[in-house]
Amino acid sequence: MEEGDLIAVAAAVVATVLALLLLLLLLLLALLVLFSVDLVLDLVQEPLLVLLVRLSVVLVLVGLAVTRLVLAGVLLLFDLVDDSRHFQTDSLSL
Repeated sequence: MEEGDLIAVAAAVVATVLALLLLLLLLLLALLVLFSVDLVLDLVQEPLLVLLVRLSVVLVLVGLAVTRLVLAGVLLLFDLVDDSRHFQTDSLSL
């Protein structure tokens, strides 16, 4: 692997970890909203609670989609690095 490949892989790993942390944070927010329904009902009106729950669900789904895209990018990057290794090996054998 060349230095540029290592930097790209490291950047992809960091992006994946950050996406997973964001997903975990959004999941915790959704669980907080869902499990504190009685407390929130006392403090706010019901339509606002419904909006918060829907927003939390949407944020979790967006987090899952972002995580899936980042992981697909990492897999594609590893595939490209692997292909470049085969290309270098084939060109050396000629």
